[in-house]
Amino acid sequence: MGFHGDVLFFRKSDHDFAFGPYVEALTVAFETIELGGGVSFLIPVSEHFPLVLSAGMHARAFENNGWEPGLHARLWMGSRSYNFHSLYGLAVGLFVEGRYGLGDGQQADILGGAEIDLEIFALPFVLLYNALR
Repeated sequence: MGFHGDVLFFRKSDHDFAFGPYVEALTVAFETIELGGGVSFLIPVSEHFPLVLSAGMHARAFENNGWEPGLHARLWMGSRSYNFHSLYGLAVGLFVEGRYGLGDGQQADILGGAEIDLEIFALPFVLLYNALR
């Protein structure tokens, strides 16, 4: 479970490429904490379902083993349409990610999952607020 946030620049429509930084904070069964960041590159494979490739570094803390550096790469695909009326664009998709520890543990992980934008949980409250105005 974790949070992954990115900012993609130079995109003016659904057909444009984009790139930018990202940061993330993850945990595995609340036994580890992983903090990282890197660069993402958006490829407009489809108008409404682009592909995002990411690569970066992370630091993983184990219960009694201290911090260990690592590398990771990610492939994400989902709905990430361009918002013509705001800087914020809603994103929902699936990802596959590889992580490799460079320390003594040399832990190697392949992760997969669904990513849901936190704004989706706020939308019912926004709708209610606008209805009551």
